[in-house]
Amino acid sequence: MSATIVRVIDVQKHPERDRLTVNTLSNGVICLSNLTDDGTPRYSIGDLVCHVSIDSVVPEWLLKRQDCWRVDSKGKEKGTLGGNRGDRVKPIKMGGITSEGMLVAGVMVNDDMGNAIRLTNDVTENVFVFGDDVTEFFQIS
Repeated sequence: MSATIVRVIDVQKHPERDRLTVNTLSNGVICLSNLTDDGTPRYSIGDLVCHVSIDSVVPEWLLKRQDCWRVDSKGKEKGTLGGNRGDRVKPIKMGGITSEGMLVAGVMVNDDMGNAIRLTNDVTENVFVFGDDVTEFFQIS
């Protein structure tokens, strides 16, 4: 279970789903993402993103921020991911393509080390670079 800063190396339209893109990451993983409200891809080639790996447990505050929180048919609030509480990252197959994790976007910044990403958690913000482990920062278990 981990969350790591990786680079988006390819973005393609999903061949069977109009509102999804297929994002290939520098760690070899493929993650699907929805389009933005204006219909453009959420990520671009070269973007730094946080990749949350399969079987990671995501805290409630991050699920809510990622729009992964719903009220179920019984009126109970829970995450939209896997597991009893809907907080566990699981592979999802959509239209024949498997998404292998969850992406968390930040704000791209340029600093003295080159490209970096500014991320915020439920308390603070910090700047990270490619390869940084942000598991503890996001309180992922």
